[in-house]
Amino acid sequence: MNSRKAAAMWGAWAACLAIGGFRGEAAAIAEAVPTAFPEATPAMQPETPEALLKRLKPRLEHDADVEEIKAELGRLKVPAFEVKEVTAKSALERINDLIAAHNAAPGRKEEAVAIPPVVFDAHFRDIPANGPAGAVGPLEARVTVSLTNSRLPGLLRTVTQLAGLSFDVQPDGIWVRPPVAGMQTLTTRRYRVPERMFADREAVRERIAGVVGTNCRWEFDGRTRVLTLTTGNLLIGNFETWYARALLER
Repeated sequence: MNSRKAAAMWGAWAACLAIGGFRGEAAAIAEAVPTAFPEATPAMQPETPEALLKRLKPRLEHDADVEEIKAELGRLKVPAFEVKEVTAKSALERINDLIAAHNAAPGRKEEAVAIPPVVFDAHFRDIPANGPAGAVGPLEARVTVSLTNSRLPGLLRTVTQLAGLSFDVQPDGIWVRPPVAGMQTLTTRRYRVPERMFADREAVRERIAGVVGTNCRWEFDGRTRVLTLTTGNLLIGNFETWYARALLER
């Protein structure tokens, strides 16, 4: 991994460490987390710090790539964008033209991050837009947009929200799809925590509240240094990203 990508990875980890960001995400999805938490299975072996870092390495590298792309998206300024009563698909295809022009702009450094194209999730093409039976799908919804001096993320957000869609930046494309809703999968994980991480149960409580929120079940054995955490799978992911970053810092 070159030094630029390594720096981006550390930036992604630092962003994940921001407690305010975790707290906001936790609040946004807390209602989707089950509130009946079963007892953890005693036979479940706690994961060592070394095993956790090995398991999370691909996810953290992926997150670093995404952060690089998001940073480049934020640098793309659109002087004017205006469409009137066109389909959302047409508007998004115009945004793809802007992305292609940005990537091919004269003078761009060879090592500059290329923004991937907008791509459409095949799973939602036949889903009708909100409205009576027979309504067109969301990609065919008509949108009118008139923006000046906007950054590309704001432009994408405006077009997708008008059509009742969302977008997700990934290394292989800016995926446009319907908003994802539904119950999270209840997940239990056990971690063997180094002594330097938490002084006592109160420290554990404070950190879990900041990263995951209160919609979870947890237990910490100070003698064996084993932390057991049960909550929704997305919140487990939040905690593990913070935990991995904290391990690398210490």
